[in-house]
Amino acid sequence: MHAGLLRPDNEPSPAFEEARQVVSECANLPDLKTENADVALVFSYDALWLFEAHPQGASWSYSDLCFRWYSQLRQLGLNIDIVAPGDDLTAYKLVVVPSLPHVDPKTMEALKRTDAVVLFGPRTGSKTANLQIPENLAPGPIQELVPVKIIQSESLSPIVNEAVSFKGKEYEGLQWLDYVETDLPALAQRKTGEGVYFGEGRYRLLCTVPDKRFLGDIFAELLFEAEIEFHPLGNDVRSRIKGGCTYHMNYGPEALPEQFGTLLKEKDVAFGSENFGPAEVVAQLKKV
Repeated sequence: MHAGLLRPDNEPSPAFEEARQVVSECANLPDLKTENADVALVFSYDALWLFEAHPQGASWSYSDLCFRWYSQLRQLGLNIDIVAPGDDLTAYKLVVVPSLPHVDPKTMEALKRTDAVVLFGPRTGSKTANLQIPENLAPGPIQELVPVKIIQSESLSPIVNEAVSFKGKEYEGLQWLDYVETDLPALAQRKTGEGVYFGEGRYRLLCTVPDKRFLGDIFAELLFEAEIEFHPLGNDVRSRIKGGCTYHMNYGPEALPEQFGTLLKEKDVAFGSENFGPAEVVAQLKKV
């Protein structure tokens, strides 16, 4: 049987009390104005369609790649703005581009004008507007920002991962691998010594798909460089800052009193229980 706020017999449905609770909680909140985040993720529908036509590997998925980058940043307690190629990036401190096969002049200008730290993922700049390989090879115009030349690429089988070293730790590169010519020192390299991560000034380029730990440590380093405060939240909790209020949401199946017990006892909490149960929202009236 389907019901809205009231059942067919005009008695309250379970949603009625939930709606009443939301109205009561909203009365204690400040103006929920939207502000720019410190971090922008560049998403392109053209890239999505191009990669659907030219995946070059059965495991390659642009939408999955973007979601993993977004999810990793959200696990650090960050607000993320999703922007299109060519949008103004001057308001951001960190810009991440999971992949962007065709980089047009407007997008290049936006990337040059921003003072943000910028991270490019694999296959960025690998195609022209006519889906050809750039004459100067990939990453095409991005070579102006990170002077590397990709001379060969290969897709990796789901059962083949590439061992990678970054700052003394071991990780894995997945799905994709670029072979590079450059005079830049590698920030991360394979066991053969060949680089998979390079940087010049504020710009960084990944030449493989990093595993979860590798991507998380790269983001942590770039956030520190960009002077962005972050708070690791784990798999099940997400936070959102809006209008001077921070909302914590528990998407997991278990209560998390240990993680937020102290927080919920503070006087600036608008609503939320010390138990911080499944599907519960906690609102703080100041940023954390």
